[in-house]
Amino acid sequence: FGPAPTMAPKSSSVQYLQKQGLPQFIDQMITSLVNANPESPIDYLADWVDSMRPSNLSAVSVTVVSGAGVPCPSAAVTLVLDRETRRTADIASTGAPEWGETFTLPIEDINMAMLHVSLMDTEKMVVLGTGTVFLKPLPLMCHHVVMNLKLEMDGQPAGSIKLNLAASKPQEWLSLYGLSVNVIQGTGLLAADDTGFSDPYLELELGTTKRVTAYQLQTLDPVWNEEFEFAVPATTGGLPPLKINCWDKDWGKDPDFLGQCEVDLDTLKMGELRVPLSKKGRPEGTCGSLLLSFHKGQGTKSGEKLGPPKATQSAPGIPRGVYVNIVRGVDLLAADDDGLSDPYVQLRLGTECRNSLIMEKTLNPEWNERFCLPYDERSTLLSIDVWDKDEEQDYLGSCAVDCKDIMFGTKVTLDVSKDNVKHGQVELVVENAKQTDWLPLYGLNVYVVGIEGLKGQSHRLAADSYVVMQLDKQIVATDAAMLTLDPEFKFGADFKIATGKETIKFDVWDKVNPAHVILGNTSINIGDLDLQGPPLEQRLELARDGNFAGSLIVVFSPTERPINMKSVAKPLDHPEFLVEPLMAVRATVVKAKELPIMDVGGKCDAFVELQMGPVLRRTQYIPDTFEPVWKEEFLMPCIADKLQLNVWDYDDDGGPEIVGSATLPKDKLISPGGKLTKHLVKVANMGRPSGSVYVNFERLDIKDWLPLYGLGVTIVDAVHLQPGLKPYIVCSLGPYEEASTGVAESSNPEWNQRLHMQCTEGQIMNIALWDETTRSQIARAEIDLYRLPIAFKQPVERTIELRDDFAEQGEITIHRAD
Repeated sequence: FGPAPTMAPKSSSVQYLQKQGLPQFIDQMITSLVNANPESPIDYLADWVDSMRPSNLSAVSVTVVSGAGVPCPSAAVTLVLDRETRRTADIASTGAPEWGETFTLPIEDINMAMLHVSLMDTEKMVVLGTGTVFLKPLPLMCHHVVMNLKLEMDGQPAGSIKLNLAASKPQEWLSLYGLSVNVIQGTGLLAADDTGFSDPYLELELGTTKRVTAYQLQTLDPVWNEEFEFAVPATTGGLPPLKINCWDKDWGKDPDFLGQCEVDLDTLKMGELRVPLSKKGRPEGTCGSLLLSFHKGQGTKSGEKLGPPKATQSAPGIPRGVYVNIVRGVDLLAADDDGLSDPYVQLRLGTECRNSLIMEKTLNPEWNERFCLPYDERSTLLSIDVWDKDEEQDYLGSCAVDCKDIMFGTKVTLDVSKDNVKHGQVELVVENAKQTDWLPLYGLNVYVVGIEGLKGQSHRLAADSYVVMQLDKQIVATDAAMLTLDPEFKFGADFKIATGKETIKFDVWDKVNPAHVILGNTSINIGDLDLQGPPLEQRLELARDGNFAGSLIVVFSPTERPINMKSVAKPLDHPEFLVEPLMAVRATVVKAKELPIMDVGGKCDAFVELQMGPVLRRTQYIPDTFEPVWKEEFLMPCIADKLQLNVWDYDDDGGPEIVGSATLPKDKLISPGGKLTKHLVKVANMGRPSGSVYVNFERLDIKDWLPLYGLGVTIVDAVHLQPGLKPYIVCSLGPYEEASTGVAESSNPEWNQRLHMQCTEGQIMNIALWDETTRSQIARAEIDLYRLPIAFKQPVERTIELRDDFAEQGEITIHRAD
């Protein structure tokens, strides 16, 4: 319970523990001792205390009861455990404030868990005292631990806080972590086929999330060993139940229902649980049962940065992909009137499906086709359905084999059955696939850990570095690590792979406004990486001008599951990440020369139009000259791929006449790396030269182009707010422009609401958290818009801390308006 006290008589041990604020624990300990009446009370008490200490606790419930000796008129308590922060309400204090607020705090590692408690004067906004509670020694597995935590400030007593701690029940922390469900096996399921067996599979549903297991062939005692993650919604009432339906897989027709069950999460205990199935019209206990195992989930929210790859991938020797070679079919079922069929096969392994070619007019097709499929040792059943290609697709039969039961590289002959009658055979060969073939099925996760010994610029003591990863046209950049030569990024991204032999490039840049300076680069060929086993860490040497520039630490691994290439989010798709996209220019139309005669007996009354997309800018007309001088400036948002320049002759009577025109590509307006580029644009009319126009283009900084576009701000969600709030977010720029979200009814609200800001003035956007009930501002934050890379197409996501001299967090996505 902390440092051992200096005491002589052992009888004072109870008094010591009572002084530490553990009277209820003492009562339980004495009661247990009296009831057991052991021969060795000391050994018994040691074992009893150990049994009450937490060994694998996921969350703790902390009630801030009251304070004593608090010398301020208004006080609040802040709790910090690992990376989580909670804060009580402000309570008027007469020396002994009473809060009575309960918080649930997740625990990452019980062996290292320390609860830090701070007492704050909320009028002067100063910390009055702090204290720490080590959770591992406390008997949290008994009912409650009540303790008076003594606070200190600069080594002096600063009052005390009464706390009530207990192990948190699963229903109190499931919404923090989510729920991991391991479907182990079924026992005594109903028979749905004429063979006396079934091909059972399960559908699991929690809230709006559904998961499906693989089906097991011809068994009433299936073994799945499949694990699924579910997000558990935070609700004020009871948690939704986990619903499970059991079905029999039928080929060519609807599945048969075998039974259902529900798991009540409000009373759920972690660990294994056997659940009976039931079916309407069947006696209770006659539909079999399921063995499930429940554990806390990973707790990762969608939209978070990818963490480092987990070492839960295939162990060495277990393939990540397999080749399935469909050789031939023999004596298949005839489906057409001519006594033949047009057969093809459909392969399914796990969730992946492949179709063979159609072989016309034969019962003995020769396919000799090879397919590469991702392989998961938790779902190894290879099923083959044979079909006849017709308008209505006739079903010819099916067969299946567990890949664990066959010898890779040898021919396997399977009987094709329909309605339990054999109708021919299919020959196939299963082999281990090469990494270059199976890796494109998954994609590659690249996790940039950091850089050791980065060599910065000679005139700077540190660097604001970031890393740009490029694989073909896929370009992704980390956030910048500010003012350090040993940056830590902890940034991951998934890349699509085409051949498994691509080279991925890494460029390290120093974000020095207004330019970006390269500090080093390196590259590696994916084909040289062994990705069969656990995540692979590589230390890549950076080079600049042929000299060593630091060590880049990167972890490579396949994505955890096969990916649908059509649904993979594309990273930045502009061709050059380091050259910020041209958002707007200041166009100066200077003069023209050698214009043709346009008026009878006169010269030319010329004016110039610049057009990019729907944006049109026009100069004044200069009368009666072949060499007009305008020197007029325009702000042009670059929202199209090209700029159209037209020279017109002004005419009062019949309207303007075209003198000549020219087109400038957007990427040619500003020379690479430049800010101001001067152009002599030659114009032509119907292929005939019509003179030249002098035009200058200057790249605009964000402060100049942002008002032309406006800003889109998506408020995603907020977490760890004070309970009892009806929160909404107000974003403001300057004194006149603001926008707000709707009001939420949760302390962990999700808005996903997009606001539009005109950005006519100011670079600092204020983000304020308001409470609808009290009509008061709770916390706020500021974002410097000019430091965000919002020029790129990919939205910029930021998790910011809302502060009112205490830290609360919320996630905000900021990106350019369309």
